[in-house]
Amino acid sequence: MGDSGPQQGPQLPYYQLPFARNHNFFGRSKILEQIKEKLRPVLPTRGMNSIAVWGTGGIGKSQVALEYAHVQAAEPEVQLVLWLPAETVSELSNAIVEAVTQIKPPGFTEGDSPDKMRLVFWNWLQITDVSWLIVFDNVESNELLNQHWPKSGCGQVLVTCRSSLIAASPAARQLEVQPFGDHEAGELLLRLAGRSTVDAAERNSAEQIAGLLGGLPLGIDIIARQILVKKKSMQEFLPHFQNNKPSLRVPPRYAPGNPYYTKNLVTVWQTAFESLSDEANKLLSIITFIAPDGIPRFLLNPSGKVKNTCYDDAEEELYYKSLIRINADSGTLSIHRLTQEAFYCFLSREQKQEAFLVALQLLSHSFPKRLHGRHLYHSWNICSQLIHHVDALQEQYEELKVEGFDTQEPNFAILAADASWLVEFRTSISRI
Repeated sequence: MGDSGPQQGPQLPYYQLPFARNHNFFGRSKILEQIKEKLRPVLPTRGMNSIAVWGTGGIGKSQVALEYAHVQAAEPEVQLVLWLPAETVSELSNAIVEAVTQIKPPGFTEGDSPDKMRLVFWNWLQITDVSWLIVFDNVESNELLNQHWPKSGCGQVLVTCRSSLIAASPAARQLEVQPFGDHEAGELLLRLAGRSTVDAAERNSAEQIAGLLGGLPLGIDIIARQILVKKKSMQEFLPHFQNNKPSLRVPPRYAPGNPYYTKNLVTVWQTAFESLSDEANKLLSIITFIAPDGIPRFLLNPSGKVKNTCYDDAEEELYYKSLIRINADSGTLSIHRLTQEAFYCFLSREQKQEAFLVALQLLSHSFPKRLHGRHLYHSWNICSQLIHHVDALQEQYEELKVEGFDTQEPNFAILAADASWLVEFRTSISRI
């Protein structure tokens, strides 16, 4: 008869990682070095070190964490690397239970309840001399993280999440994963599309495509597979992409799969979009119809004078879900252009029309008026903050016209005329 008492353990080394090392991993050397510097300082201490990396969906947070985890697993002194998917309680609990049954730490007994296994595991981490790394991937809740956070120990904790607010606690430090710049993004696109040797014109087109994707790695990966399947040069694909953006948001049907990216440009933000309150949905709808960068708060929240904007709570919700960025110093908001495009596609036709009209009302309220033929140079500071948003609204209107929407709003014609006059006047002044 087998022994039903506590088993001998722990069974180490133990490495639980979701994927093999990604040999197409590209760039990110700076942030990897920053993570290593914070989690494994030159003068090691007995205490636990922790850091959270955060950023918008599709930015490559999990890829950065996976690369770091594989590097640590190759270090002989690191005996435990545990990857814990943390989007839901059940995912996290199942991963811990699976690890405990394999490691068999002191106090573990076959047949223990999941709660007992988790308690045994976290208690053991606090007292063991084993050097360990725990990765909490894709955390959506501070509460969930706090419930499973190691109290102490001889190890490293790495968190990935979308929200900077989740990243702020309980991890000791935070790092944002930024989009690639155009040059680096273009290099990644060429690499993933299998274009190792190209001329300057091809490289320039690759950088333009990558720029339209806002340097988002998920978008670059999907478009690279589109290029592979369609067998187009970068110069050929650029106008095709510009004219067919909505149809290219998902991987092509016959392209090879990428296990490292299980979502596409439709699904990566879908959960966040579907969970938005009515107020946050309306605010994001308005933001969809203006330029993605340099959005002044006074435009979106003009002292409550424009209806259909319940602002403060909505802004906080969008920020918490990492759908927008806020620059408190300049009083402006921004949104990744692919998030913006994805939400536009998420909206119904009626929602798009309503959002356009509210955005028009807001811009008409804030953009200085050229009354009685007067110049606008006395209001150039405000005009310069809003002119690109007027341009974006006009571009989105052209999209709506394709869908059969037309507006007879006189404010639209007046706004467009004032903005056009301003551009022409500034151009003429610059030539003097």
